[in-house]
Parts: sequence; structure tokens; C-alpha cells
Amino acid sequence: MARLSIRNGLLTSLLPAPQVSAADLVIEDGEIIDVGVGLAAADVDVDAGGALVLPGLVNGHTHLYSALACGMPPPPMNPTNFVEILEQIWWRLDRALDPESLRMSALVGALEAARSGVTVLFDHHASPNFIDGSLDVIAGALDQIGVRGLLCYEVTDRGGVAQRDAGVAENVRSGHFIGGHASFTLGDDTLQKLGEAVAETGRGFHIHVAEDGADLDDGDPIARYAEAGLLGPNAIIAHGVHLEQDALDRAAAAGCWLVHNARSNMNNSVGYAKLASGYDRLAVGTDGIGCDVLTEARTAFLKARDAGVNNAWDLPLRLLQGALTMAEQHTDRRMGRLQPGCPADVVLTSYVPATPMTSDNLVGHLLFGFDRAYITRVWASGREVWPGNEDTSAIYAASREAAAALWQRMEALDG
Repeated sequence: MARLSIRNGLLTSLLPAPQVSAADLVIEDGEIIDVGVGLAAADVDVDAGGALVLPGLVNGHTHLYSALACGMPPPPMNPTNFVEILEQIWWRLDRALDPESLRMSALVGALEAARSGVTVLFDHHASPNFIDGSLDVIAGALDQIGVRGLLCYEVTDRGGVAQRDAGVAENVRSGHFIGGHASFTLGDDTLQKLGEAVAETGRGFHIHVAEDGADLDDGDPIARYAEAGLLGPNAIIAHGVHLEQDALDRAAAAGCWLVHNARSNMNNSVGYAKLASGYDRLAVGTDGIGCDVLTEARTAFLKARDAGVNNAWDLPLRLLQGALTMAEQHTDRRMGRLQPGCPADVVLTSYVPATPMTSDNLVGHLLFGFDRAYITRVWASGREVWPGNEDTSAIYAASREAAAALWQRMEALDG
């Protein structure tokens, strides 16, 4: 891999705190090896032209299997609540997935991540009719594009004992997270099996929590997960919309990461997760609505302001930093930093600020000036992943065919 220099950039690190400086950086063997002013050009030299250069971003909770859903036909009946949305849309889609449609979903989702400046994503997967080896298909697609994934299979009771056990086995075999769907689709026996898998592997647990009020029908999910031994600093709980303060406090005390997915919550009309204050380990996710975490963080801020939250100004930065810290914890890689010794996850943009940009006002630029349309090139571990050398036209041509076939299988399903 040739030595690469990016000169004349407005280099921005997000961890441990925002730091903005006009400088150059040099990449070699997948790592940033030098940062400074007036560095010599390398084998491959890029002039940033005074534009913003960011570290690679992280999506803390997504569903790559939904990447072929854009434009799909409406469900057979109009859902009137969250459970019906699952039954009529997402549970039909995941049942229709086969190896090829899953592979194309992961490829398209990985490209969406790369063009959004995301180099690491936490994926929460389900394909009940293709479980064994499904996480390998996703991992292969991510590797083809060049982004990294921390994966899990979404264990549930809705397909019966055989599918449940296959899901647990896929999580254990894959070497990533242990995943579950949500409290309302998991019986006590299944939670016990998931707890045993977490104890056996020492890995983290990734699950939806209180996304909708239906998830509380069988009792407090935080209490159920704690009893099964599933909570702790390696646990990721997504949404938390309907958690009472006491449950939030118990999740926080256990050290769980809580991933906020504002646009998905709005789209599903499940309510507003009032998380702008009072929860330290907070991260951003998209819940499968693309992979644009910058737009997600901006939407979270606007939603908080619309709800009358007065202390929401730092929320976007906290969400982005939380996802980066979560990835740092689970990969043993220094994330969110454009510093020597850090992985060369670098996002080049064409955003030349029209007003002064400093460490103190970075949030204002991310909220009201910058968006992903300015992203021009992205490197992950020193490998260019956007636009990169991949023939995206061929991928999208194949994905359109795979999507059409997937939609036909969905329409043929009963219930």
C-alpha cells in the first residue's frame, strides 16, 4: 500500500474531545504515521484545499438486511401499530431473504456507510430462512467494500425452537456479538440460552429495548435481561423509548451502551426517547434507515429542541463520540482521532467553512453547515472505500435484480 499524504486540511478529531487544526497527515500501512504543518508530499498526494477532514464515523445500531427495502411495494394491509409494522413489513422481508439478496443488501449497505463517512458499523441481523452462515455472508460483503462490521444474529422465538437454537449457534460460531430481537419475542428459556452464550463466549450482547410499549408486556425488559446475565459494559441496548427512569438508571449502573435512533422512532411513531441528558454511555444508530449518522445526530438534536429540551446543544457530538468510543471498546482500535498511531480511517470533504471553525464551534458546523454531500473520499485502515475502485454500477445493477426478486418472494408469503 503506497504512502499517502493529505495536505492542507482542516483536521478534526472527535475523541477524547473535539480538536480542529490546519495541518497535513501521512498514511502508511493502514495507519496514520505523521501529522504536522508543511509535511512533504508522499507517493500519493492529495491537496485538501483547506477543507474539513474527519475521522471515520461509527453507526452504533443498524440493519443491513433492510438495504434493499427502498421503494418496495406496500404491505398487504396498512399497519396501525408497531407490532403490525413488524409483522407486515420487516418480518416479511427478513423471511424472504436468501444468500444472494442478503449479500447484495450487505454490499449496498456497506456502500451507503462508506459514502456517509462510516467505517465501522454494528449490525443487527435477521434472516429466519437462512441462518447458518448468514453472518459470514455479511462479513464477506463488508470486506469487499472495505468497511468493518461488528455483527450479531437477532435471536427470537417467533420461528420456533429450531430457528431459535440456530440463531444462538450462529452468534456463538461467528465470533462477534450475541444478539436478540426484543423482550416481547423472547421467552425466559431463550433468555437463559442467550445468557449462557454470553457467559460462554465472554462477548457483548446486542438487543432492542422498549422501542415500543409492546416490549413491556412481559415485564420490565431491563430486569429480565439482568436476571439472565445479559447486561454489563459490553451490552448494547437500542432505543429505550419507553424505559422509565428507574430502568434507565439500572441500565446505566450496569454500564450498558444505549443507542439512540431518532429517525426510526419518528418513522414508526413509537414515541420520543428523552435521552438528551442523564445517560452517559449514549451512542448514535440508524436502525436500518440508511447509514448516515451525521443526519441522524442532526435529527436527534432537532427532535430534542422541538420537544423543548434546552440542554440539547451537545447531543449530536455526544452521540457521535459515544458510537466511536463503543467501537474503540470492542475493537481495541483508537477511533475518532486523526493522530499518529491511529488507524487510517479518514474522511476527506469539500467543506471549506465560510465562517471560522474551531474546536469550540465544531457542533455548529456539523449541525448547520456540513452534511454528507460534502464527503468526497473515504479511507478505512488506509484503503480507499469511497469512491474507491469498486465498480458500483455493477453492484447497483445486481442489487436492483436482487431487490425485485426479494419483493416477489415477500408478496408470496402468507401472513
